[in-house]
Amino acid sequence: MASPLQILRLLSIVVFLTSVAKLNAADLQPSDITDLVLVTGQSNVRGSQTGYNPGLDAVDSRIFAYTSKGDWEVADLHQAWDVDDWHPGNGSIQDSSRSPYNSFAFHFAKSVVQDDPNRVVGLIIASAPGEGILHWDANSEFFNTVESKVLSAINAHGIKTEIDAVLWHQGETDWQFHGTSDPDASISERSDPIYYPEKLNNLIARLRNKNWFSDQKPFICGETKQAPVNERLMALNGNGDSWTRCVPASDLTTREMDLTVSPVVLGTHFDAAGLRTLGSRYGVMYSGMVGLKKEVDNSIPTAQVLTPIANSVLSAGTSDISGTANDSESGVNSVRVQVRQVGISPLLFWDGDSWGTRSVFVEADLHGDGSWTLPDVELSAVGSYRVLLTVADNNGNTGTWRDYAINDFQVRSSDSTKPAAQVLTPVAKSILSSGTSDISGTATDSESGVSSVRVQVRQVGISPLLFWDGDAWVTRAAYVEADLHNNGSWTLPDVELTAAGSYRVLLTVDDNNGNTGTWRDYVINNFQVRSSDSAKPVAQVLTPAAGSILS
Repeated sequence: MASPLQILRLLSIVVFLTSVAKLNAADLQPSDITDLVLVTGQSNVRGSQTGYNPGLDAVDSRIFAYTSKGDWEVADLHQAWDVDDWHPGNGSIQDSSRSPYNSFAFHFAKSVVQDDPNRVVGLIIASAPGEGILHWDANSEFFNTVESKVLSAINAHGIKTEIDAVLWHQGETDWQFHGTSDPDASISERSDPIYYPEKLNNLIARLRNKNWFSDQKPFICGETKQAPVNERLMALNGNGDSWTRCVPASDLTTREMDLTVSPVVLGTHFDAAGLRTLGSRYGVMYSGMVGLKKEVDNSIPTAQVLTPIANSVLSAGTSDISGTANDSESGVNSVRVQVRQVGISPLLFWDGDSWGTRSVFVEADLHGDGSWTLPDVELSAVGSYRVLLTVADNNGNTGTWRDYAINDFQVRSSDSTKPAAQVLTPVAKSILSSGTSDISGTATDSESGVSSVRVQVRQVGISPLLFWDGDAWVTRAAYVEADLHNNGSWTLPDVELTAAGSYRVLLTVDDNNGNTGTWRDYVINNFQVRSSDSAKPVAQVLTPAAGSILS
């Protein structure tokens, strides 16, 4: 007969084996949920009726969703999860004829349970497609709806007393850096420089003041698809709060059916591949923040641009932009590169195929040796260029362009010829009446084009020499930049030529490839100025007096 100690050991083994079997079987219950997560934001929270892969998107018994039926069910992409019964599909799990909607929240949960098989995730979804952050203000109808759904989900099985994280994916309607494009916002709010960050910070504080959340739980947001508001979202990574983070997303792929949303993005909604990656990034970030991973990587990757060399001069053509990126902990996930033409208006940005006015970062190709390449950038326009980097690691840490050295370089054509130029007015050796006059002429460069014409007008034959500085005559030798016109002419307007005497005009001309013609390369223009006096002088001899006899 077994001793009491042997019986106790046997019972312990049975309990352990039963619990292991339960975690690996389909008989898990909502009461087993360990991680309860609220996911809220705009339409990307709902996901997209896009590609479905039976393997990648398969049901996992460790993931539950609070469905529109008002109860918890094992999460399946056919179910209706959202507050208005819309998403993922208006059919049940048994409705195989219904196309499923993919969801980043679903893939977030998959990432979490893969990090720790003992975790069981519960998802509460509440989205407001097309709505700006104003929609989540205190005591707004929608915020109250979100809170009601959270409390209903918590109370459905008495599973937990509070949620463990909030995932926030919103900003498409508030895409601007300053203010918002939300038509529901006031006129002053639409241009308010701190509109979005202030509302976001208030939302986070409001959530953490609820008895169903706390300030020691993660609030994680994600980027929208290539919009200025992303800088506001990514600021959560450096705000000093270890419980707020943001994951990169502007590099992810979107649905082909999406049209251009002027003037922000080409494609607002992520496709299936984008949603899977986005969910995984949220999951990796969450797991690191709550300590599911043994080693938590909180450092941004290191990165640099190697070619073109900073401050170098390239010949016009097509060139790769390349460099290195390293992360010794979780590894580099993506390198996004912005190449812009500067010193022009409007600024131009390389989008991977052509130059446009939309600010964009393009994902570079990563190589196994820690290097990256953005291939075949068209650098045919002569001028100044700048390269900026945004780099993310596999734990969701993101270094923005402020964290890396900015790379500036020049592009010049093979033009080595100085521009041609001449003064046309005043005509050389002409005589002008005193007054105010324009100095004008032509300047041409058939290769890279004329960049500037600088004109020196001096009064000569006097001491000291006087030079026109654009406003007055000075003793300092000065060149004044002329106005360039599209027809190849230039003008130095309103030169004060009131002093009678001799004048000289000298030119210095630059082209866009750095070639400079000095005054020695051009014909010197000399002219005279006389006053408007046309009367002969009056004169007489006073001594000796007329008719007098001198000794």
